[in-house]
Amino acid sequence: MRKSALAVLPVALVAATLSGPAAQAVGVAQIGWTDATHTNIRISWPAHDGPLQVVSKTPFTAERVLADQTLAGQVVIAKNQLQAASTDVVVEVRDATSKELVAQTTHFDTLAPYPSLDWPAKAAAGGAITVSWTFASSTGSPDSTPNDPLDVTPTAARIRITGTNGCTWTKLPAVNGQHGSTTLPYQKPPFRVGTYADTEWGSSQDQGLAVVNFAVSQKVPVSTPYGDDIRVPFTSDAIRPGKCTNGVAGAPYKVSVQNAVDLQTRNSSTAGWRSTSGGAVIWPGGTPKVFRETSIGAREYRTVAYNDYEAAVLAGSDPEVNWVAGYSAVTPPVAAVAPYKLMRAMFSPATMTLGQKTTAVIGVRPYTNVTGIIQRWNGTAWVTHSSLAIRSGDGTYSYKPTARGKQTFRFLVPSSTYGGLKINWIATNAFSLTVR
Repeated sequence: MRKSALAVLPVALVAATLSGPAAQAVGVAQIGWTDATHTNIRISWPAHDGPLQVVSKTPFTAERVLADQTLAGQVVIAKNQLQAASTDVVVEVRDATSKELVAQTTHFDTLAPYPSLDWPAKAAAGGAITVSWTFASSTGSPDSTPNDPLDVTPTAARIRITGTNGCTWTKLPAVNGQHGSTTLPYQKPPFRVGTYADTEWGSSQDQGLAVVNFAVSQKVPVSTPYGDDIRVPFTSDAIRPGKCTNGVAGAPYKVSVQNAVDLQTRNSSTAGWRSTSGGAVIWPGGTPKVFRETSIGAREYRTVAYNDYEAAVLAGSDPEVNWVAGYSAVTPPVAAVAPYKLMRAMFSPATMTLGQKTTAVIGVRPYTNVTGIIQRWNGTAWVTHSSLAIRSGDGTYSYKPTARGKQTFRFLVPSSTYGGLKINWIATNAFSLTVR
């Protein structure tokens, strides 16, 4: 973790052994800022006879000479004399003639610590956006040189935002807090938010957030028989701020996101909405994007993208954005009916001899009690032949024809209420009776 110390920090001597018969102890040089402006760095070392050379080293870049042929016990350098943006730097003090190592500093980094955005950013009351952050290390991941003498934990974050064009940034006043948050007043989305810090090594890298409008759609079947699966295909997208290319703003654009989406239903246009999944949300990262619900009666359906979840970008990546926070979107409600599910409608037997009896049989779901009608086709229209009782979803009608020939019938089952929901009426397909 980075420290809040600003002054030179003493480091205890560490014993090190050089190879060869003339091995001697290597001192540990002290390194730290000269003052709170974090502009210059002082490096000091134990007393040594003869001129010295002071160099800075990293694993992947050439060493830099900070002082040569110095007889002093310390040197003050500008911070830009060190290798920039390095995760591992060490300063060595050598004998200027023999190049023998006399002292060295602890390892340190020259990276600007940047804030880690706390998950999730949220759309607050009135459309405001609350952004939270933590300055945890120099890189946003485990610090390669924790507690080094030049570490200074930022004490304030800087916020900048764009308009919907995504190009024009406005800097907001600094907000204090190593772990802090701020609420941005509502402005019409989409736009970008950048969170960064002014640090000892310069301005840190932005941690970006896109504030978007979610866009959802659904396709609800208008009629699904009772007990069957209702399949509701849906889409969920984010309307992102336009990309900024060479200072030219592009138009807002749509990308696929993985965000919290829910299918809701209600029993009437005045009833309250409830989640079909018992309050759980569905993440539309997979394919196909389809809600499944059982048809149990006439209801209304809508699809909702929630505004208090942070979405991970699946497509159309934006290099300036790490996370997405969006405002909720709701599809218009769609009314869907649930007619009876027909299980059977027929005569048994369907072929008979004049003078015998046959039975017309009907079976429907749900297991309702209702009075149905059996109709006969007279050649030009359907006419009522008889009524029949349907009990627990099943009904029968005993019939003794009085003439030979082929006759055509159907059942009508009127609408009813089951479990507090309307079940829509059905007219069955025609079925025939042959009399010989």
